[in-house]
Amino acid sequence: MATVYSLVCFGGLAGKTVTFTDSGDVVNLATHGMRDGAGVEFSTTGSLPTFSPSQSRYYIRQGADAGKFILYDTSAHAIAGGATGLVTFSGTGSGTHTVKGAYFLDLTTVQKARYGASGSERIYDGIFSWLDARQVAGTSLYDSEVCEIGDNFTETRSTTSPAIDLPVASILITSSVGGIRSPAFHAGSTGNGYLLNYSASFSGSALKLNTQFSIVNGIRVLAGGTSSNGFSFIRMFCTVCNSIVFSNTLGGNYSGTVGIFFGVPGCQAYNNIVYNMATGISLAGYGGSRGTAIYNNTCVRNKNGFSASNPVSTDMFIHNNISVGNTVANWVNNYVPTCISATANAGEETDFKAVTFSNSSGLLLVTLAGHGITAGTPVRFIDGGSAVAPTGLTFNTIVYLKTVVSTDTFTVALSSGGTAISYTDAGSGTIKVPFTWGLTGSTDITMATTDFADYSNLVLYPASASSPQVNSGIPVYNAYGYDIVDAVRPNYEPSTHPDEIVDVGAFEYDHGNGLAPATVTISINGMANGSEFAIYKTSDMSEIAAPQSTTGTYSASYTYTADTNIIVRVRKGTAATKYLPYEYAGTITSAGFALTVAQIPDTIA
Repeated sequence: MATVYSLVCFGGLAGKTVTFTDSGDVVNLATHGMRDGAGVEFSTTGSLPTFSPSQSRYYIRQGADAGKFILYDTSAHAIAGGATGLVTFSGTGSGTHTVKGAYFLDLTTVQKARYGASGSERIYDGIFSWLDARQVAGTSLYDSEVCEIGDNFTETRSTTSPAIDLPVASILITSSVGGIRSPAFHAGSTGNGYLLNYSASFSGSALKLNTQFSIVNGIRVLAGGTSSNGFSFIRMFCTVCNSIVFSNTLGGNYSGTVGIFFGVPGCQAYNNIVYNMATGISLAGYGGSRGTAIYNNTCVRNKNGFSASNPVSTDMFIHNNISVGNTVANWVNNYVPTCISATANAGEETDFKAVTFSNSSGLLLVTLAGHGITAGTPVRFIDGGSAVAPTGLTFNTIVYLKTVVSTDTFTVALSSGGTAISYTDAGSGTIKVPFTWGLTGSTDITMATTDFADYSNLVLYPASASSPQVNSGIPVYNAYGYDIVDAVRPNYEPSTHPDEIVDVGAFEYDHGNGLAPATVTISINGMANGSEFAIYKTSDMSEIAAPQSTTGTYSASYTYTADTNIIVRVRKGTAATKYLPYEYAGTITSAGFALTVAQIPDTIA
């Protein structure tokens, strides 16, 4: 089994054909996709225009439209725009002109060798050029195909795309090159990095994962059209992670667009941001069954955040997700059967709806205005503040809607299809039904769009350490250990390390606070009987061990989180034999700290 690497960058191996317009000094290339300040070089089969200044590399700035750009002498001047550094040229040259990007041109011979033989390297100008070439090349069922995106540019398509479908063991499409994030990586910014852009309406998905064990990691997708999705799972065991999916229309004025669509079991979506879609993340049919895992995603500004069209059977995992600021509903269709795991999902205050209880012909009648819940749907009731549950109900425990009495009322049963609970009393205090997805014992998180750093500009990491999504999640079994920007997530037991808990949503605010705390031993021996000693941190002279007397040894446990420089001070001057003051500088490491003191008698005192 081999791993076959390919590279995607602007222009690919061959470059792109351009033309020049003398008037206005414009270079023409349809939907070129380059960023302002990107470096380019030109070649030709004939002669190029006469440039002023004349240099081998120029830097582009967007022209009057997406098919034009102008040139500058430096990247900084191109980014700034204006007259300074603007390149002019005379004539349009002759022959066929080609432009190549700086990313490709700056690759070393060794770097290119990663992608095949010299002159025929597997270097393409887009994901679908890579797919087309690999389908023609002939692949092996035993090989893994890796498509590394190296360049920060936009790949534009105007028609629906073929499925990512190769007869191979696995596929990885990633914004890392050689395991290191490249300029294609968005770094958590909705406006940065490689972008797969659909410029026209189409029916289908931007990326359809049709090969088992396919992974897409760390890219942006702009899904345009009235019925187009971002990512669709159409084969099992596929993953989308660390990615950003959106449309250009706030509130998703598209009737059918879904950011991430689960249509088959066994797939995963984590550390993703979805916004401006009709639905952020949708489960349908088998897409919500065995092995499906959805965790640490952030859905905002969609019409609907999370939605399920069918209650499904077994072994789903839905944890640590944020769905707030969506224009119609954050959490749609509370299909959360008792056989799945779901907790620590965040919604807004409006997702926790107050209810009242009354007697209806001897049955406990629940009143919730416009509840929209159907028979058989699991329901939880939670304490909204100093409340007492009606007899027969237990807070934060799944029960099931038995009968829809009206648009505002229903009865409940302890089991699906069971007998409706009888009325004994109405309970007291504020009692609510959470519409965030969760099971018996679930942690429910209430947050607002103001709990993001800058919601209006889609800066979606937590506003502060006290934001409700910080340290509110749960460790997810076999989860990726990093967040959307590759910051470390803690993965140890929160009951033993309560300050080291996974954050909810795509971003880890505190980067995991380093390693999990560990208990190590500080051991000091050889001190003269009757000596006094103390241990201080070098950084601020705070006490680790307060001044105290000793019979000769000291041993204590210490909670280690990082290497800590210390000073040990020992003295004995109150009774014979007296000793000179002793001071030692050392470091507490993950192995602890051990010291044997060698005091010197004071022969003068």
